[in-house]
Amino acid sequence: MSPRTDVQRAPDAESSHAIYGDVYSIMEMLRMQQPGAVSEAEIAKHEVDLALDGVGHNLRAGDPVLDCPCGLGFQADALAQHKFGPEGSEGSLKITAIDASDASIKTAQERERDVPIEFTQGMFN
Repeated sequence: MSPRTDVQRAPDAESSHAIYGDVYSIMEMLRMQQPGAVSEAEIAKHEVDLALDGVGHNLRAGDPVLDCPCGLGFQADALAQHKFGPEGSEGSLKITAIDASDASIKTAQERERDVPIEFTQGMFN
């Protein structure tokens, strides 16, 4: 696969990061105050949604994405739910998720999903 040459930095990436920090802080406070009120999967979905607000316009179906360290794979799962490309021919990204913890990878692999994600135990230096 040849490198992408049409990728552009989102003009509002800095503001997206600020919003992301605020939303994440609020969700973390809620989670600490009311255990079980906000799941890891819900937090991951909001993290991915906010990240895609800044860079999602640069992604196309089939583009490779690396989630490292992936932990239990919640961000990879949330990203896999998004479709990219022109309307009518949307597709998923090719997601590879790596984590040093064998237990985390095994847990992530056990969840059922519609889109395949390659989970690998290892380190990324």
